[in-house]
Amino acid sequence: MNYNLNTIHLTCEKQQLSINLCGNVSIEKEERIRLVAIFSTQEETRRFLCKTEQFKTDEETQTFISHCDVSLPFVFFHPVYSTKPVKLQFEIQTLKECILLDECYEYETSLFQKPSIPHSAFYNIYRVVAFLFCILFLPMFLLDGYFAVKGYKKIDTGDNPTKTGKKAIFFHANALTIRICGYSYSPREWKTAYFNHCYERKKKRPIQANKVVFLSEREPVENSNLSCILKEFQQHNELAVSTYINSKTIDQLSLSEIRHIATLLSDCTMIILEDFYPQLHMLSIRPETKIVQLWHACGAFKTFGFSRLGKVGGPKQDSRNHRSYDYAFVSGTSIVPIYAEAFGIPDSHVYPLGVPRTDILFDKDYRTSIQKKLYQKYPFLENKRIVLFAPTFRGSGKKDAFYPEEQFCISEFMEKMPEDTVLLIKHHPFVKKEPTIPNEWKDRVFLFTKGENINDLLLIANLLITDYSSSIFEAALLQVPMLFYVFDKEEYMAERDIYYTFDSFVPGPLAYTQEELETTAVNILSTPSNTDEKQETFCKTHLDALDGNSTKRIAEFLISKI
Repeated sequence: MNYNLNTIHLTCEKQQLSINLCGNVSIEKEERIRLVAIFSTQEETRRFLCKTEQFKTDEETQTFISHCDVSLPFVFFHPVYSTKPVKLQFEIQTLKECILLDECYEYETSLFQKPSIPHSAFYNIYRVVAFLFCILFLPMFLLDGYFAVKGYKKIDTGDNPTKTGKKAIFFHANALTIRICGYSYSPREWKTAYFNHCYERKKKRPIQANKVVFLSEREPVENSNLSCILKEFQQHNELAVSTYINSKTIDQLSLSEIRHIATLLSDCTMIILEDFYPQLHMLSIRPETKIVQLWHACGAFKTFGFSRLGKVGGPKQDSRNHRSYDYAFVSGTSIVPIYAEAFGIPDSHVYPLGVPRTDILFDKDYRTSIQKKLYQKYPFLENKRIVLFAPTFRGSGKKDAFYPEEQFCISEFMEKMPEDTVLLIKHHPFVKKEPTIPNEWKDRVFLFTKGENINDLLLIANLLITDYSSSIFEAALLQVPMLFYVFDKEEYMAERDIYYTFDSFVPGPLAYTQEELETTAVNILSTPSNTDEKQETFCKTHLDALDGNSTKRIAEFLISKI
């Protein structure tokens, strides 16, 4: 890849930096260009993705225009103590290459200092009194929200721009209250503040040098990243291991439960997570306590975290979310900058040591035992060609998740499949509505959304049909043929987005209509299974740290840091 920067325009006013770049890139074929601004001090780095538009100039050249507005006081999580200037460089990324540009700029460290906001006792009294008045005037605020929803005035739902209907009325009233006094009606925010208060009181106790806490809001799952590392830690008697795994969010927790979590965390030397734990990042964690993020996903597919700055549902630049991680682990070396960008942490905090839950996929005895177990439990699957249909959900999240049933006609699909084919349907756990199986296909089509781990089902699958699901990483490791049914690709990319050019990234053919899906599926099922070169390349690029020893490697690394 060759590049040429035609224009670089950097404007810095009142600690706000505006970045504008224009240039040309020569690449083999049309694919996505990612331009990242990298700020660095002697202690840490921070990556910001620039919004980039690109235009095809000719067969081998593309012009790109990139823009990013950066609030400098919120670039680094920790204060900048060095007197040396902060450096700014740019990096161009494509699916296959990553080039750090030669151009380098320097900015005084004073621009990165957070402004101090003195709060007098009078100001704090004012906020409390103002909040009491806001409670009295809540009916008026709700009425204001009603008129805003009806279109008579501009609506403001604060950090929840996707809210509509009755919920939008409440969030509009809540946003008015926050503007007036800084307080919110939200139980989540009040309980987070209480959690912070309890932690501050408890953290005055001496640190326990061997105390480790495993913390999660996810339902406990066997062979998850958290459970794998937990089992490994429990074999070390010198460690004091505690767990708090509770699927309730903080607004659902009782005050006694909140006090219990704060007490657990206040004197530990390490906190180990496997997912986003929002209230943790609101705490001023004592420096002796290290935070570990195992993350639940494998590889990097759909954008998340700070990769979604400026997008609907994305964080603000001053958000503390994710940024307190001391150690995070990924599936391959090429994934390191992606996770550093998404978590808003230095590259040096991301380690390509693997993904613990993938270890069992390298265990031949385990694979054989799971296959035997599934065939004994579901004898109708033995000696069949198994198609696993496992798409991801549509919608903004757990509450409104769905899959458009009309896009996948079970009867039409099964009519085209070989007679020895069975179809297993496993929707995302967020999708509550199960599809209706026609009576004539109940002996060959089965619902598995609420049963069996998808990794176990992949061990017996002859074909995985999915769309934008991260299950493709495990399927690639197991060399399961894949087919991507992406009838809404343009719409999904515009709303959710992924890190790479979709067509070049995914290790399998694409189908845009049900007819294409059926034809391609029959071709794959009729072809003897051979090693797929595209899957091999995919694994080498994104999963090169996976070898069946991730759990041991990560556990040894973490124990060495305790």
